Parts: sequence; C-alpha cells; structure tokens
Amino acid sequence: MGLLSALRETVFPVFSGRLRRHFITVPALMRDGDITLRAIGPFAKRRDISAADGLAGFKSMRRLKKALPLCYYIEAGTVCIGLAGMRDIRPGKSAEAALIIFSTDWRRRGYGSRAFRLLAKNLKTRGIFERLTVRVEKENPAAISFWRKMGFFVEKAETGEKTITEMRLDMSKEDAIGRI
Repeated sequence: MGLLSALRETVFPVFSGRLRRHFITVPALMRDGDITLRAIGPFAKRRDISAADGLAGFKSMRRLKKALPLCYYIEAGTVCIGLAGMRDIRPGKSAEAALIIFSTDWRRRGYGSRAFRLLAKNLKTRGIFERLTVRVEKENPAAISFWRKMGFFVEKAETGEKTITEMRLDMSKEDAIGRI
C-alpha cells in the first residue's frame, strides 16, 4: 500500500446511551496514493457537499450527519466518488460501518476496499473501536462478498420486511487488521 498519512485532526461529538455525549478525535484528511478521505465535519454546511452528485438524496446536511455522524468523502483524484463512515458509535467499544460508492462506473475498481482499509487502519491505531459491524440486505450478494473480503464474518440474520445480514469484524485481533 502507498504512503499512509493522516493530516490535521477534527473532533466529532457522538452520543451513546441516555444521550451521554462523547468526543472522538479523528484525522480530518487521510491519503493513500490517489485515494483521499476528507472528513465531513460536524458543522459542515450543504454547500460543502454540493459538488458530490451522489449526495442528491440527502436533502439536508442534517440528514446526512444523522445517518452517518462520523463521515468522510471518498475522493479518487479530485472526484468525490462516495462516502465512508460510522454510526451507532460507542467509543472504545463498537460502531456500525457504512460505505457507499455512488456510481457503478467507480465500483469494482478497488476504491471501496482501499477507502475502508485506510479508514479502519486509522481508527484501529487510535483505539476508537474494538468491533465494527455492518448490516447488509441478504439480497445484495455483492455487498456481502465485499465485506467478507474486508474480513467481516456473518454474525446473524434478521428477518422482517427485508432480510438483513449482520456481519462483524473484531478489530482487537491482530490478524483481523492484518488482512486489512
């Protein structure tokens, strides 16, 4: 992997249980070759995301920040191609990971894998989470395959209106992050 660098830091407020507020410090910018993760800060405005076509579904920055309180743009060169982030954050314990590559033109080219590895390595070195989970619709085999390649394993499946597969990655294990 290329040069891994974390520049500047930003502080994100997160809430856990009974509205207790915690603050976590994360890199504001991470780079690995032509991939850049740029933090969408807690006080970002709509104009900050106007260049990202894939964010049209988020009518307001408030909705985006509610969906992914710890959120990064994924940039390939100078083009914003997706988002990576965390939600349901319990500092020192766990979080739910999310990754979205907007256009099919950018998928299956390694950008999502590299972006997730960059984010996971930085969060692992800071000890922010011990465990990551993802929730994937069972009818989305490409996403299940992607997360398996990232080291996640199926923990349980929930049935309801949509069948959801929950996958987990234990970041405290050396071999888990070694694959990343």
